[in-house]
Amino acid sequence: MAHRVVFLEAASRAKLRDEVERLRRRLAAVPAHGPIVCPALGRLGQERERLAVVASSNADAVTRLELVSRRLDDPSCRRIHDPRGAYYFEQPLGAEGKTAILFPGDRALYPGALARLAETFPPPSRWFHPVFRAVGLGDSGFSAAREPVHFFDAVWLTFAANMSFFDRLRELGISPDMAAGLSSGELAAVIATGCVRLAGDDHLVGWIDAARWLLVDLIENGRRANVASFGVVAPDPRVIPEVLERHPGRLFLAADNCANHALLGGFAETVDQAVAELAKRGAICERWNEPIAVHTPLIKGSTPKLLDLAATATMGTIRPPLYSCATAARFPEDPEQARLLLVKQWLEPVRFRETIEAMYDAGARVFVESGPRGSLSGFVDEILRGRPHVAIPLDLPSRGAQEQMCHAIALCTAHHLAPVIDAAYADVAANRERDERPSGGSRGRLMAAWLQTMGTFVRDQGDVMSAYLRSGRGGRPAQCRAAVDAQWPRLPFVRTFERTANEIVASYELDLEEDLFLRDHALGGRVSRIDEALSGLPIVPLAVSLEMMAEVASMLAPDLLVVGLRSVTAHRWIALDAAPLPLEIAAKRMLEGEVRVRIRPPSAARGEAYVEGTVLLATTYPDAPDARSIRCERLEPCALRRSDFYEGPSRRTFQGPLFQSIEHVERTGLEGAEVVLEPPAADRFFRSRSAPAFVLGPIAMEAIGQAAFAWLETQHKTPFSFPTRVGHIDLHGPPHARPGKFRCLVREREVSTLLARSDAIALDDTGRALVTVGQWTDIRAHVPERLCALVVSPLDTFLSVPSPKTGPGARHLDALDPAFLDGLGGLWHRVIRDVALTREERRGWSRWGATDGARSERVTERVVMKDAVRSVIKARTGILWGAADIDLGPEAAPLSTARGPWGEVNVAVSRDGSAYTATASEG
Repeated sequence: MAHRVVFLEAASRAKLRDEVERLRRRLAAVPAHGPIVCPALGRLGQERERLAVVASSNADAVTRLELVSRRLDDPSCRRIHDPRGAYYFEQPLGAEGKTAILFPGDRALYPGALARLAETFPPPSRWFHPVFRAVGLGDSGFSAAREPVHFFDAVWLTFAANMSFFDRLRELGISPDMAAGLSSGELAAVIATGCVRLAGDDHLVGWIDAARWLLVDLIENGRRANVASFGVVAPDPRVIPEVLERHPGRLFLAADNCANHALLGGFAETVDQAVAELAKRGAICERWNEPIAVHTPLIKGSTPKLLDLAATATMGTIRPPLYSCATAARFPEDPEQARLLLVKQWLEPVRFRETIEAMYDAGARVFVESGPRGSLSGFVDEILRGRPHVAIPLDLPSRGAQEQMCHAIALCTAHHLAPVIDAAYADVAANRERDERPSGGSRGRLMAAWLQTMGTFVRDQGDVMSAYLRSGRGGRPAQCRAAVDAQWPRLPFVRTFERTANEIVASYELDLEEDLFLRDHALGGRVSRIDEALSGLPIVPLAVSLEMMAEVASMLAPDLLVVGLRSVTAHRWIALDAAPLPLEIAAKRMLEGEVRVRIRPPSAARGEAYVEGTVLLATTYPDAPDARSIRCERLEPCALRRSDFYEGPSRRTFQGPLFQSIEHVERTGLEGAEVVLEPPAADRFFRSRSAPAFVLGPIAMEAIGQAAFAWLETQHKTPFSFPTRVGHIDLHGPPHARPGKFRCLVREREVSTLLARSDAIALDDTGRALVTVGQWTDIRAHVPERLCALVVSPLDTFLSVPSPKTGPGARHLDALDPAFLDGLGGLWHRVIRDVALTREERRGWSRWGATDGARSERVTERVVMKDAVRSVIKARTGILWGAADIDLGPEAAPLSTARGPWGEVNVAVSRDGSAYTATASEG
């Protein structure tokens, strides 16, 4: 159903509240699911108090207005910023500060964006038409475009999108006080501000053609120099400059977007080293396909062609002021100096962070992103954290295009930017039923605008980099300590807590003896036939982290429901190398109905976190969406059952019984899957608590993640995937302790070598939505086949292979690639350690070398020796013991004796470079 924006204004807060109640009563008296019926005005006036509500039906609007009415009655309420669609600000930033327009670069063109833009800006389009001509799409336009889009085409398609969004802003009567563009986004910025004047479509097409030859030159020079570029998101802001310092003259900062996000460029060999170093430090890197290092000294050879292209530009008068991200200052008024700066901006690093600071110092408080994706809004929020500002994206992949435009208009209006709705949507308003204005002499004014529906479902995808950046604000206030047992006995993951009015810091200690769920989520599972309590490396499921966040957030508003989560990012694995492991869960109320939560070590530095995200609280659950929006049509029947995933040596995943939720995969295909799930009961989640009162329901949430894994595994042969981010989760009713059997629809959003993104919806047996999940993002771990088999089923598998030497006790093992072992923060070093070593050997592991790599050489040697011993015992008894059952002593020598229930077995090992060979025989 199409969304609409309802605006109200009044001379005082009390009168505004009266207007809210009058409209609420009026809408409550008409059909609940009919279109909203409100009178309309062309422009809002200058009243002091202003409110904007986004709704899709009368019932939806009534729910929003009921919440607003209660909040306006509360004298302590200074603002309402409900992301579901209610906005009010006692101190609107548009009245106090200036408005800045930001234009994103070509990386804003996400998969599925073209279909979305085609519906947002249908032909004939002022900007897309000449761009289609120039990039070879002709009159076919969007219908001829194919993804992924070539780098050059993406630059100009993003330009057309940026300018089209800018025209929409001008139609709405929103005039900026300043502007800036990030990287290729400056192409739109210089046109929008008049810095460069276009004589018409032919002029633009000619400019694009000239730019094509510049790109050819850049690529040829880049290939000759063997250069590369990549984007990086680092949880620790210190990591990026440290890596740059280690590679002077070989690696360069190309773009400083905010403290945690940057673009780096350099020589390809150095880039490979830097990506490996950053991955070890927990960063996420995504390499560009093109051999280009723009914004670095490595493209200075193309300066003559840049000057030639700039010489063809017709310079004009800059209005409003334009800021350059090359200088973090205003463009010069002198046309020739401005022309030189057009060239310089491609040769110099993008100083986006400093540019935003300069615009803020010049009075900018409202930042409107005129382009696709919303990444720049995330950067702005990170840069200006803790300071008065608002960043408003006109497009977000996580929302429908029309819905997000409604929210953007509502935010602009609530901050007193006074858009004119009729000018942009007169064709809709003209057909709308007009009613009389409210009687009684009230000075309140009311306006409702229909924004036309954008059609059926379009593909959308989140940005692991930009969404990650929407983190919490401010430091920790003075605290008071409370014992949780007295006040909050029902919350499973809260032991003690400290709280103030707007913040809670709770504590919990993970313990393998108490937290039985950890044993069923260990990479390696059960690794010993002798020691049943010995497991592989326990990793806290993301679903359990979500439960922890929801529980602590709920303590800040016990009268509200947890109805969803937003922008959840897992920066580091919560892995139990040693138990117990203490955790802090810090929750801080940010906006109305929003609580920012971080799970962190107790001694964490400022901003450090294992997992962070926003928990949504409300009085009612959001309406369930239509499942047809995510259902895939081109799927094939699938015969995979529960046993294929969880049983035998060929099982597909490592989870133990508590998390074995896949009943069967009903249909699957490249675009998604339909999976039937039946989560187990939670009675063995903890040792001492048989019926935990969960707020979110971690077993069912983990089941939805497994449905995404089932699709990945069947279509993309991904034996291991680790969730790293979730764009949004919405609950459409209270979670059940054991939801029984339900169906999960998964729809693909994007699959790359590194990441996979998907959406999912969980449906009960009547087809009603229980939970919707957007932008579930998994890291795809490309694990060697034999290691994969060992981790999934360690008591049925060897890591080594039989040696060409004769006899059952000869085994050969080539050392695993150090770069693979170092990836994912060194995770695989620890996994192999816990799969292969006895309890006593694990205690001595830290003394086996100064680095993970040195220790892993010792582990590799032991693995091949243990495999040789295991093969001899299996040949004699028919039983394959685990590597963790074979004790070689604290200092295994090249010739050792393994002792156990099977007797004694002698084993010898030799090494040739990275190849190990072991031979065992009966003692």
